[in-house]
Amino acid sequence: LTSRDEMEDCNWLDVDVIDTTDLDTNIANLRHNAFTVNPILLKDMEELIVTGRRAVDRSTLLFREGNIFGYCHAPSHVAM
Repeated sequence: LTSRDEMEDCNWLDVDVIDTTDLDTNIANLRHNAFTVNPILLKDMEELIVTGRRAVDRSTLLFREGNIFGYCHAPSHVAM
């Protein structure tokens, strides 16, 4: 896709895509283990299973483009 108009004219698949690349999943060198170490991901999965809501209606997700969503959280380098 080369322009915003082309993107808006696309017929997106009926699939919710959740981009997890921004989640910090390499805690204590446990690679590929996001389900057991990331409460943000677990909360979203719980909301999906319990309510059956699509990505656009879940509380922890932000719309990116098309049918792609990402998690609403601060980057891992930000400390409180």
